[in-house]
Amino acid sequence: MATSATTTSPRGPMRPNPPKPQVRIEGWKIIESPLGGYKLWGERVFGHPFIREDEGSITTSLLVRIDFASCTAETLNTAYILGEPLEPRLH
Repeated sequence: MATSATTTSPRGPMRPNPPKPQVRIEGWKIIESPLGGYKLWGERVFGHPFIREDEGSITTSLLVRIDFASCTAETLNTAYILGEPLEPRLH
């Protein structure tokens, strides 16, 4: 299921933002961006509208949200379903 939000302006509500594609990312880890913030690096993605599954590793744009309990993360334009991490998390 894609997520969507409505943008507002001083003149009132604008048209809703288009839904974000939901992409599964496998073999992922969180990396620090050289310009600040964090990104995901992943070995493979599935269901991305512009990246084929056989293209190899990817680095996302900056994360705006990550939720380990629901295994989801979001960048400005994409919602990610977190598959298996590259390294197991330590509890």
